[in-house]
Amino acid sequence: MRKHINPAILVQTFAEYEKEIDILLQVTDEFDVDLIDWARSPLKTLKAIEAIDLNRFAKLNFDIMMDDPRDTADLLIKSKVPNRIIVNLESDYEVEPIIKSIKKAGIEAGISLNPENTAEQAIPFLPYIDFVQIMTIAPGAQGNPFLSARLAISIELRDLGYDGLIGIDGGVTELTIPIIKKFPIDVLSVGSSFSHVIDPSKAYKDLVELFTSPIKD
Repeated sequence: MRKHINPAILVQTFAEYEKEIDILLQVTDEFDVDLIDWARSPLKTLKAIEAIDLNRFAKLNFDIMMDDPRDTADLLIKSKVPNRIIVNLESDYEVEPIIKSIKKAGIEAGISLNPENTAEQAIPFLPYIDFVQIMTIAPGAQGNPFLSARLAISIELRDLGYDGLIGIDGGVTELTIPIIKKFPIDVLSVGSSFSHVIDPSKAYKDLVELFTSPIKD
């Protein structure tokens, strides 16, 4: 897979959801949708039942960050809307059965590693997943500081024999991409770099060009 950048949608209302996706549909058809409802963060996003109601030709990857992800995962699976479903390891319930249900439905399955998680914690899931997302900010809000040390997890995953996609979520800007490119990372999930600028489409194109261009000596 070529390197790819997905806009991260972190909103609380359906109107915001439609607006953010419509702005960037002219430059990409793939989006990462954050669904948050856990004790770790006071932020609560729009619900899955609203997110799947989007009437657009777009690939939607859902990132479930919840204390109890079971009902949300079941709803997403039954809807057949998702391209990919990512489940955060910080859950009050066992994640592996959820991952297996996602795969059984023919949907790409992924796990998300929080800043305190290690590569070793991903090992039980590696035979079943297509995607590992490394949180490079404290999750729950856009604009938190970039945690560059977390990039090394990508090397550890490759050393463990994982050959699926590796993505990062958080802190991606024109200043951090040159650092990110030194690591075996395939997908960047980008939020505030698009949602907080005047021209999101230009910002997207600029970041894609930076991410996909050859590394300079």
